[in-house]
Amino acid sequence: MLNSVLLHLPGIRDESPVIDVGVALSRRLKARLRGLLVLDTRSLLSLDTQIEIPPFNGVQQLRLQCQQRFQEQLRERLLNVGATAGIAVDVRLAEGDPLHLLPKESQFHDLTVSYYPSPAKHRSRPEHETLSCSDLIACLDRGVQPLLLLREQRSELRRILMVYDGSAASGNTVRQFLNQRLFPLAEFRLLAVGATESKARQSLWEMSAYCRLTGIRCETGFVCGRAEGFILPYSARWEADMVVLGVRRQPWRFPWHSGNPVSQILQKSSCAVYVAS
Repeated sequence: MLNSVLLHLPGIRDESPVIDVGVALSRRLKARLRGLLVLDTRSLLSLDTQIEIPPFNGVQQLRLQCQQRFQEQLRERLLNVGATAGIAVDVRLAEGDPLHLLPKESQFHDLTVSYYPSPAKHRSRPEHETLSCSDLIACLDRGVQPLLLLREQRSELRRILMVYDGSAASGNTVRQFLNQRLFPLAEFRLLAVGATESKARQSLWEMSAYCRLTGIRCETGFVCGRAEGFILPYSARWEADMVVLGVRRQPWRFPWHSGNPVSQILQKSSCAVYVAS
């Protein structure tokens, strides 16, 4: 069940997939829609501990003013798109640390939708215009879940790969995704992962049965090994638009570590991600 959706708009460009998908979900599922526009002031706050350099501070203040103007323009765009679609949109403007603001706001919603650029686009963007990969993983560990991270300019995700490795986090995430019925017209594939063939087949049987109970038809497959080693090549071979996966919540982990499957997808592919823990 999806009753409330939070749209997190982290930067000043490329936010249209978040708005388009959020409005489409709200209209089809009759879900409440709120936009959260966060003006990230972490770089300015860090200046408090530094020696003041007037020219540098002036540049920072000018950047802040420009971002505030873009924030207002983005707010108007979100309200206009909502009005055109015939739905009410509640928009909140906030300034501060998104790693504190986003978890605090997301607890009141069933789904948080945000955006992370594809690898090529991310390299060309200034740091202040988007959350980093480690920021997003930190938000997940702080309770921002389920989290839908969109990538390219598209409002429809047609091929969705669901990964189940037998863990509680993985199972809860896939079941939650199926129950929310975000993209019912998509083509689904369930990939079961296990340390041995018998465990992989058992995981496949368990989640396939749940898919049938929810009325979702999907292709199936299984692999032996660790999910981290298969998600990227498998999703590329199947040409997935989105990957659904669960990760264990680990506040101590290094988010940028290459073994993190979410980091792998965000940094090395253009797939959208639906993730929870």
